[in-house]
Amino acid sequence: VVRTARKLDDWAGDALVLDVASFFFYQFVVVYWATVLREHMPLSFAPTRFLLAFPLPLRIAVYYVVGDLSGYWMHRLTHTKYVWRVHHFHHSTTQMYWLAGVRSTIWQQTLSNLPYILWAPLVFDAPPSVYTGLLFLNILTNHWMHMNFQWRSNWIEYVFVTPRSHHIHHSAAPAHY
Repeated sequence: VVRTARKLDDWAGDALVLDVASFFFYQFVVVYWATVLREHMPLSFAPTRFLLAFPLPLRIAVYYVVGDLSGYWMHRLTHTKYVWRVHHFHHSTTQMYWLAGVRSTIWQQTLSNLPYILWAPLVFDAPPSVYTGLLFLNILTNHWMHMNFQWRSNWIEYVFVTPRSHHIHHSAAPAHY
């Protein structure tokens, strides 16, 4: 509503149906099974015991950084000719707005979350509030990147993905390829 980057059709069918369906699938299927998986992982595994020897705040920070970096490379992989079919549905949105980021196939959700799952032993013994916080940060970041908001800061775009840079990433204009 404030400082929008482009005019949107708030009632576009692709937004209401596909994005909301993807959102609910992620919230009630993916998050549920991630919780079930975490509850059944053995803490007695030797590499896990080694990782758990480090202080929890350090492990949380490392988890966030290596998970994000691994997620970046997984995203790059989905833009190759080998895995594009898994990811192209995410780029099919005709309007960039905060909820457009949740539009994805089951396979993309699996690939996107795989880096975080692989690094999960770093935070296996963390209280549930840590998982809630990490999930909140992930959702907030995804909504932020896809937001229809006009905001520009050249220096911050070297470190963080901003709505402006991510809109270019989603662009179908050949100049942005």
